[in-house]
Amino acid sequence: MKHVKKFEAIYNEDEESNIKSETESLKARIKKAAWFAQETFWANIVEDFSEIKTGDFPPDATFEFNAACEKAVKIWVEGNITED
Repeated sequence: MKHVKKFEAIYNEDEESNIKSETESLKARIKKAAWFAQETFWANIVEDFSEIKTGDFPPDATFEFNAACEKAVKIWVEGNITED
């Protein structure tokens, strides 16, 4: 599972500074992918429940949802990243 070790080396903040910019880039990409996925998710919810006119969602649930989406993307990337 070389790709997992590479992912962990890139993702973990405790690695050498030459990996730091790659780490920040990967983290930023994960956050961006999760954000766009959530936008698509909520657009589908709004479409399927068109009778609902508000978009209220509790702040604590928003935080948990954001964290879960980022974790899902991280797990997916970890399981699918390949060696260059």
